[in-house]
Amino acid sequence: MRRLGLYNPRNCSIQVSLSPGTRLGAYEVVALLGAGGMGEVYRARDTKLGREVALKILPELFAGDAERLARFSREAQVLASLNHPNIAAIYGIEDTDGVRALVLELVDGPTLADRLARGAIPLDEALPIARQIADALECAHEQGIVHRDLKPANIKVRDDGTVKVLDFGLAKFAEATVPAAVASLTQSPTITTPAMTAAGMILGTAAYMSPEQAKGRPADKRSDIWAFGCVVYEMLTGTRTFDGEDVGDTLAAILRSEPDWTRLRVPRPLEKLVQRSLVKDSRHRLQAIGDARLELEELAMRADSVRDELPVSPPVRRRVALWLGVAMLFGAGAGVTGWILRTPVHYQAIYRATLLTPGNFTAVQSGRLALSPDGKQIAFAALDAMGHQYIWLRRLDQSTAHIVPGSEAGVGPFWSPDSTQLAFVAAGKLKKVAVTGGAPLVLANAIPGVPGSWNSEDVILFSPASSGPIHRVSAAGGAATPVTRLDESGGETGHRLPVFLPDGRRFLYVATHFTRPAGVFLASLTDPTPRRVGDITSNVAYGSNALLFFRGETLVAQLFDPDTATFKRAPTVLADQVQVNLGGRVGSFTISQRGQLAYQAGSVFDRRLVIVDRAGHEDRVIAPRGNINDVQVSPEGRLAALSTSFDPSAQGRDIWLLDLRAQGQRRFTVGLNTSSPIWAPDASTILFSSDRDGHFDLYSKRVDPPVPEVRVFSDQADKYPLDWSKTGEILFARVAPEGGTTEICLLSPRPGAKPITLTEVPLLIATAKFSPDGRFVAYTAGTGSTTEVYVFTRSGTQKQQVSINGGSTPRWSRDGKELFFVSQQQLMTVAYEPNGSSMAPPKPLFKVRFAGGIRDPYDVMPDGQHFVLQDAFDQSEPITLLTNWPLLMQRHNLTPP
Repeated sequence: MRRLGLYNPRNCSIQVSLSPGTRLGAYEVVALLGAGGMGEVYRARDTKLGREVALKILPELFAGDAERLARFSREAQVLASLNHPNIAAIYGIEDTDGVRALVLELVDGPTLADRLARGAIPLDEALPIARQIADALECAHEQGIVHRDLKPANIKVRDDGTVKVLDFGLAKFAEATVPAAVASLTQSPTITTPAMTAAGMILGTAAYMSPEQAKGRPADKRSDIWAFGCVVYEMLTGTRTFDGEDVGDTLAAILRSEPDWTRLRVPRPLEKLVQRSLVKDSRHRLQAIGDARLELEELAMRADSVRDELPVSPPVRRRVALWLGVAMLFGAGAGVTGWILRTPVHYQAIYRATLLTPGNFTAVQSGRLALSPDGKQIAFAALDAMGHQYIWLRRLDQSTAHIVPGSEAGVGPFWSPDSTQLAFVAAGKLKKVAVTGGAPLVLANAIPGVPGSWNSEDVILFSPASSGPIHRVSAAGGAATPVTRLDESGGETGHRLPVFLPDGRRFLYVATHFTRPAGVFLASLTDPTPRRVGDITSNVAYGSNALLFFRGETLVAQLFDPDTATFKRAPTVLADQVQVNLGGRVGSFTISQRGQLAYQAGSVFDRRLVIVDRAGHEDRVIAPRGNINDVQVSPEGRLAALSTSFDPSAQGRDIWLLDLRAQGQRRFTVGLNTSSPIWAPDASTILFSSDRDGHFDLYSKRVDPPVPEVRVFSDQADKYPLDWSKTGEILFARVAPEGGTTEICLLSPRPGAKPITLTEVPLLIATAKFSPDGRFVAYTAGTGSTTEVYVFTRSGTQKQQVSINGGSTPRWSRDGKELFFVSQQQLMTVAYEPNGSSMAPPKPLFKVRFAGGIRDPYDVMPDGQHFVLQDAFDQSEPITLLTNWPLLMQRHNLTPP
């Protein structure tokens, strides 16, 4: 057989190219007819039956998978049952020398795409073509077969006017070539390669893709009806229904825009049919293509009269409307107001689109996304493939995202009002950067992870620390000054999460305190006296006269009057089970000024605790799913202490104790918003942090019997315990009150001892661990995106870098001969000599799935052969884009007055 392997750049695969005269069984190749995502098509001669056929050579993706081939064969048999004059027949499958081909009916004549290249098709010619297409689709739908890739290039029109629809069901075959993990993407037309679809790319003829296909949802017969509407619109107008410079632009038009109905100069019944076919919500779309066929047949029978039903042209409409308006102004004609000028229907639809991961980052961090005010871009904090965190920027009309320069370890992005600049916090600094490029400008110290707000006068509101008032700073830089005052008599400890209202003067913020639930308040730049809005514990957003906030993990919107600081009517549910970071009460959502809402689905409760061996094989699950953080195994390995919550309605976290043998659990602290448990060397006591007094202080509490906790150390900074040595010394992280740095401190057990600073790191999630003999300290240091693990002696005379290509969260084995850490989403191990004189190169053990922002996501069991670790399910959750969210309120009779 004469054949060549050629690389096809359209689908990144090797295609088989056959030369004329090549034989595939009884078929002799005559000439190449064309090539596409599903293979190459040749004209061939059937030497047995003496007829010409078309051979479609299947891509190499089918070659090595018997299951896919078997499925392909079964579906080809179903398609072969479609005996209809307007459907190109499938004769069989040929398999010769590893080359597999579909044997198809050869249809001569131009495609509908060729005909449309000359312009719009006259009405009397377009009607029978549309009717035959509808007839073919109806036959297939009755057999349960969906085309999925209907377009002019897949429709041929013979010289006698007979229409043949090609490639019926072949888009469905592509599904067999894609792994289950990305199967939802295969509903898109002419998907080509799994490698590209897994990276979030939607390839093929996007202009005829239905909204549900663009969102990655399964296609059904209503998707074919959408494509049918696109084809008919293009026939009648000579222009595509939805178009753009690239696939991204086209998909954006499909999801956000309406066709230009003024181009559709056809009789009203046909206009209405096309409009019903192109409703974005498939539930309200034309439900059966047979209804379209009947309508087209009726129009064809009235061909002589339909020309009289053509609508008035837009210029005439405008002139008539003008004269009617003049007549109404002067009272000429009492019945004028009853006149209704027929205008094209523009459907406003609510739809949700999934912003798929483009493949160059691995996990969007919960609660850290921001739509630009103009609704064209979205910024978010995410990890790259190496596990380093950056701020990423993506245009909604494109399929890829890029890193914002200078955003290493960045969190909490928010936009300037004109959508040209982006602000964020990185390494304890508030920064801004132009989206067109350039180096970021440092504006002030700021608490990591808490977004601010930016008004039209270039005033930025932000939180410089975890406690204290909200500050303002100029977007040009300068001194930061407070704009709110704490109500200390009422127990307030901090203000955070500011949101400007549209006037740029008033703003909303969340107050934190512990005598009663946190609440949202309304204040002003010119009047610091706040007004209480309600017992809302999460971040809020304001748009379309409504306030958006959380009830548990449900995002709701409720009409809100800023003048009276009161709500109206009942709230409307916008999305269920949206990710909410319980520690900071920051929900993962954002809105634009154009009625768009973006949110991250899933739940921080989609985490579990498992025990695995050194190969990463799961031994058993030891805790139900919950918001699991800060894992610490007791010295003898019987219990594990967690900072967690198994209740989505909880206001904060508590310490829980899990029995690793009996697999029972009990709550150790109640209602204290506690974190970072650390075991005493004899397992009798647990050290932890609690912010009951406005900042996180160090407390201790005995395990058995459980007695009231005792405050160990307090000052005005936030503190988190890191380790407790056998000699009673405590390592803890101290976040500077003004932000910017974190100190790793040592506290002696002597009464009245003052902490000693061992080192400073520009990290909020600082980690440090004593070696078992207490001589060394392993810790994480770096600039956030380039952190490494180091070991230094207590005297500070010796310091060694342990990790090579990034590292964090070090843990010692109980014998001190091995040091574990995380690098590039892998658990690594290093053989370490007790005297610290030599160290082997790091070796990977297994991949891990940790949620971001956790200080202690794993711990080592006493045997050194097993690990207790947090297993996160929410790391690959995509961002969901909801358009026209205010219409949801209107549908619930909550239209703003």
